Amino acid sequence: MPHLRSVIAVVCIVFSLVACDVEVRVAESPQSATDSLPIATSDDLVNLIATRNVAAIVDGINDMDIRVSMALVPTFESLWLRDATEYPNLPWDVLELPVIRLTIARQLINAHFNGVQTDEISSIHAYLREQVDSRNESAAISATSMLDRFNDPEDVVILEGLWARNGLRRAVMASLNMMCIAEADVVAERLLAGCTDSVCNEIREARAEAVAWKEGGPWCSDFDASQ
Repeated sequence: MPHLRSVIAVVCIVFSLVACDVEVRVAESPQSATDSLPIATSDDLVNLIATRNVAAIVDGINDMDIRVSMALVPTFESLWLRDATEYPNLPWDVLELPVIRLTIARQLINAHFNGVQTDEISSIHAYLREQVDSRNESAAISATSMLDRFNDPEDVVILEGLWARNGLRRAVMASLNMMCIAEADVVAERLLAGCTDSVCNEIREARAEAVAWKEGGPWCSDFDASQ
């Protein structure tokens, strides 16, 4: 099994990619996730979702220990597939919100590329490609930031097209930085070569650090092993 890691957390913390705040957070309501016990079982997850508290649901799932998240892949798959037969009492209107579906997608992607594979990875990938064009910038950033996991040249083309959206530039470059295909490096360098504002200077520094970190460890070999 490849090394356990929460990819976005590592990249954002190490390289200070401010707009890589991609674990989508929403404004806290009075009953926040910080007032709840950590999710440890499927029942914990289902009970949290039943509260209909979007902020608590998103934060609770994002804060899960990665080993717990991987153990709950069957539950996340059922939620992703909108399996109302298995969970008839859940608030499916809440689960349909992009912020919730993207949060579930992140858990399944992390598990898939850490050795607990899901048959839903293709539908998740397609959903991310839809959401990168969302008018909701937070959802678009979240989806953009997850495309790196797939190492798909077609995603590189999509990312290059998103560069024109100023609010997505950091997420676009963060995703390109962590890909393990030559096409991503070519596009990243081309985008930065034509960019001179202060934000691009910050992104350029972050890219240099990210590439050095990636080349100094097993990141890309882990990706190869997880395919």
